[in-house]
Amino acid sequence: MLLPAAFESVRSVLHSPALNVERVTRRTTGRMLRDERVIPNMIKRFKGLLQEGDHSIGGIEAARGGGKDVMP
Repeated sequence: MLLPAAFESVRSVLHSPALNVERVTRRTTGRMLRDERVIPNMIKRFKGLLQEGDHSIGGIEAARGGGKDVMP
């Protein structure tokens, strides 16, 4: 995904040299990440990993001392 974003950004800047390449690249990448729903899908995968095998978020907090710092 990042390579297509880079090429699309370069193409845009070549057509309109007044554009700032860094700004165009950030905006293009952000649009692609949003359109492909990358962040929400990553969050779902992380939640799934945490819930596998009874390792829910609550279980992790309990193992860590109820969410409190257990380090001396």
